[in-house]
Amino acid sequence: FTQQPPRHVGSPPCAPDPAPGGVAGAAQSVMFAAVGGVAGLASGLLGIGGGTIVTPMLALCTSMPQSSIVATSLFAMIPPSVVGLLQHHRLGNVDWRMAGALAVGTAVGSSLGSNMALRAPDGVLESLFCVGMLFLGWRTLASVGPR
Repeated sequence: FTQQPPRHVGSPPCAPDPAPGGVAGAAQSVMFAAVGGVAGLASGLLGIGGGTIVTPMLALCTSMPQSSIVATSLFAMIPPSVVGLLQHHRLGNVDWRMAGALAVGTAVGSSLGSNMALRAPDGVLESLFCVGMLFLGWRTLASVGPR
């Protein structure tokens, strides 16, 4: 896997780019920790976080290529997923048969998806993400309407 060039021209709007070597400045680290806190809260509360909070913030606030944004977001959501899973396990909320089948499917799907993402032309991942978020938002709003 090869490093892709930055997506943005110039500085991103939220924070300065990390220093050479990928080390973020103090202000940027605080901002990302805050974003992580919100994502963790959303993960524990709603089962969401990485794709709906971390990915858009990294896209807006860094010059990382979309494939690196996705990979970073996936890694960042491992701890809240484990913590949330353990808490829900203690409460007896986990359907292990369903979770196991979903885990197999998501492992295969994420492997295929990450390979496709590395080969996607510029702009395709951003467009797919936008369409997916709009669709999910529309479906969520439609499900809470008058019954």
